[in-house]
Amino acid sequence: MLNLNINLLSKKWLIIGGGIVATRRVRKILNENGIVRLISPMTTKLLDKMEKNNKNLKIIKRKFRKSDIQNQDFLLACTDDKKLNKEIAKIGKNKKILVCNASDKNDNDFSFTSTIKVNKNIKINFSTDGKNAGFTKLLRITLEKDFKKKIIALHKKVK
Repeated sequence: MLNLNINLLSKKWLIIGGGIVATRRVRKILNENGIVRLISPMTTKLLDKMEKNNKNLKIIKRKFRKSDIQNQDFLLACTDDKKLNKEIAKIGKNKKILVCNASDKNDNDFSFTSTIKVNKNIKINFSTDGKNAGFTKLLRITLEKDFKKKIIALHKKVK
């Protein structure tokens, strides 16, 4: 996979699922000004709170319908049902939508990186192409503690 940064301003995301994984993804997408429609019969309290505080998040509390997949730029299948996630991914790919299946790292058009946000201009991304998210998170946490101040100081020197 190619690591690249995408301007998410006005990009449309459909997320199916309302658990912890969906919550993390929604937070990341909203932080970059993406527009999220999330469909799930149940959602975390944090997702509900995010919806109240962000006009770019619309939560629809019901089960997924095949007709939900239309007019999106990105699709995330984040349910706790692997079979359903596979079906969602297949529908999205058939419609030429970029898909991330949270339950199958081999069924993705893209994956999320673990990011150190040093300041508003510097972000450092870590990726294992979706193969080992736990490792990239551990790497980010370790390096963030040790190197963030050094990176800021280095950036000031080369400005």
